[in-house]
Amino acid sequence: MSESSAATARRAAVDLLGRSSTSVDPDARRRLADRLPARERALFVELVAGIGRRRLLYDAVLAAHSSAPLARLEARLLAALRIGLHQIVELDRMPVHAAVATAVDLLPGRKARGFANAVLRTILREGRRLVDPDQASVPGRRFLPAAPGRGFLLGRDVLPDPVAEAAAHRALLHSFSAEAAALLESQLGDRQAGLLMARAGLRPRVSLRPRPTGADRQALRAELEAEGLELEPEDGGELLLVRRGDPTASAAFRRGAITVQGPFAARVAPLLAPRGGERILDLCAPPGGKAAQLADLDPGARILAFARDDQGARRLEENLRRLELQGRVELVREAPFDRGPHDAMLLDVPCSNSGVLARRPEARDRLTSKDLRSLTELQEELLRAALAALPRGARLVYSTCSVLPVENEELLRRVLEGRSGLRIATEERAFPDEAGADGGYAALVFSEP
Repeated sequence: MSESSAATARRAAVDLLGRSSTSVDPDARRRLADRLPARERALFVELVAGIGRRRLLYDAVLAAHSSAPLARLEARLLAALRIGLHQIVELDRMPVHAAVATAVDLLPGRKARGFANAVLRTILREGRRLVDPDQASVPGRRFLPAAPGRGFLLGRDVLPDPVAEAAAHRALLHSFSAEAAALLESQLGDRQAGLLMARAGLRPRVSLRPRPTGADRQALRAELEAEGLELEPEDGGELLLVRRGDPTASAAFRRGAITVQGPFAARVAPLLAPRGGERILDLCAPPGGKAAQLADLDPGARILAFARDDQGARRLEENLRRLELQGRVELVREAPFDRGPHDAMLLDVPCSNSGVLARRPEARDRLTSKDLRSLTELQEELLRAALAALPRGARLVYSTCSVLPVENEELLRRVLEGRSGLRIATEERAFPDEAGADGGYAALVFSEP
């Protein structure tokens, strides 16, 4: 990427991050990314999403080195400081002096530039980047882990003591609020919650599902690589794994030959095992990835995709148009159960996103007891309504992108308790892994004839 392109990506990032001192609206991030040229998009997404994954930690570091409380700083100044710190800690290919200079250049006015320069240069003067750090010997209150095998050692204590305040240290190190960390620990236990929080800080894996309308697999790989994407070697799976580059800028994406879909998400629709000519109702369809996969699995099926709001309907229509599925997937805006009877239903409910926190960093701000209670009430309401409308002999898949039992198996079993004629045929679970793959839950429920 040229320096001018990188500057454009940074300016777009500071413009978006400077709108609020808290989390970024993912739809605003997507819209702005779509307007950027492909060569600028990857850095923009890395800055915005990367800072989203580490915002609380970065703010603790900045607060410890700032002469003014962060709450008093103008939002754009705080955004530029976060960008500078992220470049220092995470972007190891960038010299540290450039990490500071490019962040300071984002600010208007001598006073703001001078302040940002002073804060970031203090961090650099006192600390240093580490390669292959021996974490057992690194001071726990000063070490910021970066990508595997790298980190940054601060010159002063910032984090809580890792022994005396283990829970608080773990929460701040992985940029979770105390409430969010406690909620995850209550659901998963300390060890699993710690793993989840650590993996939420990784760059998410980007995977592509080739569609039947695309070229053969090897030709598709060659086409994508010719456009500058780096793909992982074939591993025998159905998905193509992206190492570097933006697949949404490719010609294959524009013509609908590929779609972006996570490894676990790609396992959900096949649980329905659609058979020719069936009527399938996707009850929470936007943005349409699973509805499209159902159509690809069974070209003869009639798929009704329900969108509850205008924004979801627009995104669904955009994707169906790109994938050339308008004639095979019908958008439904109201009374979906009145369009039956249906042979199968897919209910991919709104959830905490606890299995996709690396991909959806803003979701960690909603990990509160209050929000989780509201979500499980909505999930139960949707599931009970779907089961009440499920004909005898039909089947339903209930799925989430959560790893919390309260949203998954516990909720499903509570709803099914005492209901005759319904049985769980299979359940699938995934936990976010070290490679950046997502987690989630899916269960296939049969209604006896």
